[in-house]
Amino acid sequence: MGEVYKRKKLVPDNLLKKICGYVTVPDRVKSIQYGRKYESVAVSQYFKKHTKECGNTTVESRGLLVNPKYPFLGASIDSLVTCNKCGVGLVEVKCPYGSDSKKEP
Repeated sequence: MGEVYKRKKLVPDNLLKKICGYVTVPDRVKSIQYGRKYESVAVSQYFKKHTKECGNTTVESRGLLVNPKYPFLGASIDSLVTCNKCGVGLVEVKCPYGSDSKKEP
């Protein structure tokens, strides 16, 4: 637990990997390739749609988000979205891979 409290405030990703026993998935796995290829496309489409509906919007890429009040709580997110109308929210992208995935979106 001491490692969590002593960590650098802005870079907790390596600590999370160490605690969880993170193992890198090989890039040759087709579903992983598909997800990595289309995650940025999904975020871009989300940004365009949200901006059209709400106006001024920002979407920032993120990783581990640690609660500043309760540093033992955190969430792994893809992006943080902020707009004047909705406030602050989280973006978690899923790009399911299946038989239809061979078709380009």
